[in-house]
Amino acid sequence: MKKKKKPKLGPLGIIIAVLLLGVGVLYIARNNHSYTSSQEQTKTYQSKSLKFSVIILTSALVKEKQTYVDIIFGDKLINVVRNGTNFQSLIEYLKDFDSKKKEEVGQENEFIINGYKANSRIENNRAANRIQKVYYIYVENWVYSLSTSSPTLYGDLDQIARSFRYAP
Repeated sequence: MKKKKKPKLGPLGIIIAVLLLGVGVLYIARNNHSYTSSQEQTKTYQSKSLKFSVIILTSALVKEKQTYVDIIFGDKLINVVRNGTNFQSLIEYLKDFDSKKKEEVGQENEFIINGYKANSRIENNRAANRIQKVYYIYVENWVYSLSTSSPTLYGDLDQIARSFRYAP
């Protein structure tokens, strides 16, 4: 009876295995305060001046000013701003906005968040040397922008944006 030879893991297989392990470790490290963590509790934050509510981690600090709200995670933050507009749609608003700004736009997605037209995208402002992920949400002639320039907060920004509610 012949013995079956076990396939050997060649150099390419080892490289692939190490890369996959590294990607997994980086993913866990970057999302160490993720909403999916059973150790983190969430709470609803309601801005009275900007008239919105979102669900945030209880460990986040909130700094509310008259025209913006910062949701702070250590030395990184998510910024929420509300702008009034006479445009009748988010598409019109962003078209005008983009014509005035000198930013490259990538990874753009359109969808609905709790009944409101929304857009998420990555904006690269080369002049300011800043790349940020931004959500734009259109509500009754208001455009809310939720943004962060910290890639480690992109997952948190996604969760916060999905929980957005207009609170007049």
